[in-house]
Amino acid sequence: MSRKDFLSIPEIAGWLLSAVLACPILAAPPPGAGYGVIGSSHGNHQQAFVKHPEVRFVGRITFSWKTIEPEEGRYDWSGIDRLLEIYKKEGKKAGIQINTPVPDWVFLHVACVGTSRGGRAPQYWDPEYFRLYDRLIKAFADHYGKSSFRDTILCVRLQFNALNTEITSFDSQHLQGEVSRDRSKWTLPANGHAYGPDLTPRIEEDYVVRVSEAYLRHFFAHGIPVTLRMDADNSPRMTGLYDRWTDDPLAWIVTTHYGIRKIADYEVGAFRRRCRERGTPGYGEQYTPFKENGPWSDGQSVMRDIRIPGDGGTLKTHRLTAEQAYYWTMLMLLDWGFSHIAVFEQDHRWAHEHPSLVRVMELVNRYAGWSREPAKSPGAWIALGQFHGFGPRARKENNWGYFIEQEDLEKTSSPVYLAGEEASIHGAWARRLTGPMRLALNPKFATSVKQACSVSLTWLNEPETAWRATAGTRNLPPVQSDGSGRWREIRLEIPSGTLAQDAVLRIEPLKGQPALHLVEIRRATPQLPTGPP
Repeated sequence: MSRKDFLSIPEIAGWLLSAVLACPILAAPPPGAGYGVIGSSHGNHQQAFVKHPEVRFVGRITFSWKTIEPEEGRYDWSGIDRLLEIYKKEGKKAGIQINTPVPDWVFLHVACVGTSRGGRAPQYWDPEYFRLYDRLIKAFADHYGKSSFRDTILCVRLQFNALNTEITSFDSQHLQGEVSRDRSKWTLPANGHAYGPDLTPRIEEDYVVRVSEAYLRHFFAHGIPVTLRMDADNSPRMTGLYDRWTDDPLAWIVTTHYGIRKIADYEVGAFRRRCRERGTPGYGEQYTPFKENGPWSDGQSVMRDIRIPGDGGTLKTHRLTAEQAYYWTMLMLLDWGFSHIAVFEQDHRWAHEHPSLVRVMELVNRYAGWSREPAKSPGAWIALGQFHGFGPRARKENNWGYFIEQEDLEKTSSPVYLAGEEASIHGAWARRLTGPMRLALNPKFATSVKQACSVSLTWLNEPETAWRATAGTRNLPPVQSDGSGRWREIRLEIPSGTLAQDAVLRIEPLKGQPALHLVEIRRATPQLPTGPP
């Protein structure tokens, strides 16, 4: 097989541009948008949680290529089908993926460069290997494009299946096994074949392009979404290609690296740009458990460590409780613009027993996928805090949320950290009112709210504080603290037509400097709790 057997970069770009022009603009959240659970590789344990009403999708059904195609040209889809049948009966969607190890018969055609992640690793940049893998991808797409489970599929996770499932570089710190560039350590097929060129960054990048293009081409033909890795965003060449790819509503982006420590990471800007500015559906899969260390030693620090101001203007590291980290991570990913947020089943198990965490699951289900649709969104929300770092390079929009913006942030409020009871999930970040606060609503959202609606506010019930909210020109009942020192959620009614007249919510301190955390305006008037959250 010659290099010409692959599509060139200009050819790929041309195909992608024609695909983009032929596809409609995304007008609503993609199917299954919201909160989901990921569990064991073959889904055996996560089946119990799929019945929970908060769970909209199952994040992962994973089988190996070795299992799917044990003999060349003979495919066994029964394992995936069995699980899809379970989720179909529950009305839930599921993501599917095919990982390494690769089948043993592959090494009749290509060289083995060592071991990684429980199997032998192929010389993946060999055009012969790509031919075999492309054939599998097409069979994968054709089977599920025509399957009775077609509408149960949430998305297909793109996998490179190179040195291992995701890794394409000999220098990766996440290689699990012994692979080598040294050809004297390779095992060749019986015919002695090995592809001549050594691996270079350009060849590695070309392979990533080809595999990504193959997934998109084969699955797009059946209208099945594909999740694309964000790692390629580091390369200017790949960024341009991914920009064109992710204009299509079937091309989603995925990260497996989310954690609360990512608040000020470069990835925040990349995801916000793609999801909130370009409208790309985003899929987040948990990095490591909140309550125990994962496969990497820094697992808990990624999920639970935050940086807050210390003495003398310095920053100090503070470790959140698992419950606090869970809660704030959900809000962070919503703010990134993710349409699908998945947590490990072991974390969902304990979170499901915590009423406040169930409410944040419901918040995810309410707003995931609506970040670009103010006129259709079920509401608007803002979490008040100082989330994006400190100093001259910090981002100015320190609050999180959709369709509500705080005016004169620094003149009317100040950030507060770890407020209220130490174990409270709400007080890691908040803002204290130093004057009347104006929260401007997105005009398209405000004018689209025709009926009566409600505003819910989460505030710290500290002694000697009181405040009042004004929606448009209507004063809502004042709120007086009873001094409990606990975070509380309160709901206030907003009469029909109020927001359309004046798209501003004002919150005025009547006594002291009340601390607020979350403000949400809902189109309907749900039965929200008025006691402690």
